[in-house]
Amino acid sequence: MRQTESNSVPWENLAPRAEHPPFQRHTAVYVSGPMRGKPDLNKPAFDRVTAALKVLGFFVFNPASFPSDEPESVYVERDLKALGSMDPNRDLIALLPGWLDSVGASAEAAVAIWRGIDIVHVPEWVVEPNQQASVEVVPQMEPPRHRSDEGGVPSGPLPFPGPKLVRKDQSQPAAIRTFDSGATRDRNDTKFDYRGFLAPEVLEQYAAYMHLHRVQPDGSLRASDNWKKGIPRVEHLSSMLRHVLDLWIMHNGGATQRIRPDGEEVRLLDTLSAILFAAQGYMYEVLHGR
Repeated sequence: MRQTESNSVPWENLAPRAEHPPFQRHTAVYVSGPMRGKPDLNKPAFDRVTAALKVLGFFVFNPASFPSDEPESVYVERDLKALGSMDPNRDLIALLPGWLDSVGASAEAAVAIWRGIDIVHVPEWVVEPNQQASVEVVPQMEPPRHRSDEGGVPSGPLPFPGPKLVRKDQSQPAAIRTFDSGATRDRNDTKFDYRGFLAPEVLEQYAAYMHLHRVQPDGSLRASDNWKKGIPRVEHLSSMLRHVLDLWIMHNGGATQRIRPDGEEVRLLDTLSAILFAAQGYMYEVLHGR
C-alpha cells in the first residue's frame, strides 16, 4: 500500500496530467468529499470542482450529479465500480475540503490509496471562489490543448485559461470590461460562448425532428427527456453508423434524400438530426458513467 504523501499531486500541477495521446481517452478524476449533513448535499462544491477539472481537459466522475434519492446500495455499488475501473497509472481522485470528516469520502480515499491512485487535495479557493488565500500568486495552469481534424495533432491552446489566479495583493484590480454606457463586467474570455458555439436554426431543426419522433405507435406523446433515462451506448453507436452511411451516400450523390434497400425513404436534414441525437445520447451516457 502506498502512502498518501507519496502520491499526492498539487492542484497547480494538474494541467500536464490532463494531456493524453491522440485518440485515447481523457484522464479521469473521481471527485470525493463530504455530502451528508451539508446544504444541498454539498452539490455546489462538487459542481465547481467538476467544472474546473473539465476546463483543464479531464473526464470527471461526479457522484453528486446523480439523483439524491438513490438507495444506498445503488450509489455505493456505482461509486466503487467507478473507482475500481480507474487506471492507477493515469487517473486521480480529487478530495474536497472536509473529506476526513466524511465516512464515505474517507472510504473512497482508502480505496484509491489501496489501488495506488494519485490524490489531489482540492484547495478551498476552488470550492469557494470568493475566499482570499493568504499565499503568493498561484501559478496559472497551462490551458488544455485541443486537437485539429488533421490526425488528432494538438493545434494550440483552448481560448480560455484554467482556474483564476489567487492574488495576495488584493489592491490590484482584476481585468474588467467597460461599456460605452459606463457599465462594467468582468472579463468574458474565460466563459463558454454558447451564442457563438451554437446555431439557433440548427437547434430549431433538431427540435422539430425530436418533436416529430415523440409520437409513439399508440398515438401517445413520449416525454421530451425520455432518452435521458438511459439508452445503451451500443444502440446509439449502431444508429449513428446507419445514419452516417445515409449521409455519406447522399453527400457523394449530391442528394437531399435517398431510398434505403429496405424501401425506407430518408431525408438529409432528418439524417443530420439523427446523427446529432445519437452523438448527444452517447455523450450523455459517457458523462453519467453508464
